[in-house]
Amino acid sequence: MTSLAMAEFFERLGHRVIQTKSSYWYDVHRGFYLSFPHHRLVDPGANELYPFFLRLNRGVRYFGPPDSPGRQSYALICRDRRYDLDLLSPNIRSKVRRGLKHCTVEQLEPSYVMAHGKPVHDDTLRRIRILDPYPWETYWRAVKESNCVEVWGAMIGNALAAYVVAVWAEGCAEILVARSLSEFLRFYPNNALLFTVLHQVLSRPQVEQVFFGVESIEGLSSIDQFKLSMGFVRSPIRQRVVLHPLLRPALCNPLTARAVCELARRRPTSEFWRKLNGITAFVSPGTA
Repeated sequence: MTSLAMAEFFERLGHRVIQTKSSYWYDVHRGFYLSFPHHRLVDPGANELYPFFLRLNRGVRYFGPPDSPGRQSYALICRDRRYDLDLLSPNIRSKVRRGLKHCTVEQLEPSYVMAHGKPVHDDTLRRIRILDPYPWETYWRAVKESNCVEVWGAMIGNALAAYVVAVWAEGCAEILVARSLSEFLRFYPNNALLFTVLHQVLSRPQVEQVFFGVESIEGLSSIDQFKLSMGFVRSPIRQRVVLHPLLRPALCNPLTARAVCELARRRPTSEFWRKLNGITAFVSPGTA
């Protein structure tokens, strides 16, 4: 599956998509662009980024090779085609087995999750304290219309306990969304679901890797610990945030950074302040 299919998926979600020499980009927030496919490591120069700032966008964020400029960071990746229970710790193997005992894991039709998955979605967002970026029906219409997207779910009886949404591009299956219902967590549906997805997907000859995000600029390390326990590894990358030249003096200022950090500490439920605090940590003072 090509990157173009992923670009069309983001456009169906309502994003503006731009293609440059090294990558595609979408407006993850208004006036702030993120490169994709996210597993593709890029190192754009000043000439490539200049048009973003000519349009008065606030900034860009991208993921580069370990030897490129930016803050040292990591992507969470699983490439082991031998992926199976024996690669996991005894504790995690036990949780996977208990999850598989209680759950049936299978690919789901997007229309099914659209009809039954909103309580799972809403419960997860409350638990991890983030806002919903898309109207529910808009998101699932985009999924249904995109042949680069797969949905997997863990069922307990007739109830949907957990689901993931994966997008395919360039030999990589990227898990973009993972949701689960709190009342079923004691049955380990997330362990059963992620194990089954990795085991099935990595057995496909066209798959080189499964990508499950990068180090969060919000510091949500507890979520990463679960992914690591399930067989993902930290693959070294560089994260870089480049702001519009008019914004750089403010957010690159140590006094501003300390003030934002304090506000984020005082308002731990505010996604805005958590993200802004993360940006001040990852921002580059350079021109590209």
